[in-house]
Amino acid sequence: MKKIKLVLLSLVITGCSVFAQGNESSDADHFFIGLYYAGFGENDIFRSDELDGTPYYNGKNYFSLGVNSVLALNRWLNFESGVGFVRHRYTVTPNLPPTYDNETKEYSLSILEIPVTLRATILRYGFVNGGMLIDMDISGSSQVDSQTGLGWVLGLGLQYTFKKGIMVYVNPYAKTHAFIPFTAEKYPQKVWESGFRLGVMYAL
Repeated sequence: MKKIKLVLLSLVITGCSVFAQGNESSDADHFFIGLYYAGFGENDIFRSDELDGTPYYNGKNYFSLGVNSVLALNRWLNFESGVGFVRHRYTVTPNLPPTYDNETKEYSLSILEIPVTLRATILRYGFVNGGMLIDMDISGSSQVDSQTGLGWVLGLGLQYTFKKGIMVYVNPYAKTHAFIPFTAEKYPQKVWESGFRLGVMYAL
């Protein structure tokens, strides 16, 4: 249900770009670099095959900060990369009988991510983006399996470039960290998040 709501909202936002006015310039010859903040969404921790008797993990919230760059490959297709820091907060509730200590406790984990993605322009002001994440778990110690590995991200958004070469964008997205984990765990945990990325970039 969470993913369905995100996709529907993204389609509505992107559809609105059909009626946008202005900005006749092309970004095809530009290299952009900028900053972004991501959040305003939900996170969760899951296993591909859930195990009986394990504690209950619930995402509480998250945020992400990063530097990214966009290189135009042609008039509609761009390569995007950069580096971002992600902090997730979550709770753990032991799966124990009532006579034992089953108090819910809160923890956090930190991930350094490098996206390797493509951004395709649609309807001039809209775009769809997606690709691979190179994740590095920098938590030090965590109640969740290491998130070092390869993940994925997929999103839709709106972007607008002003005449002075400043681009602003909003990018609803969903991603899974360590979809292919670099760990020996047989049933590794994965961190999922969905939300909005807000960014500002400058053409060099």
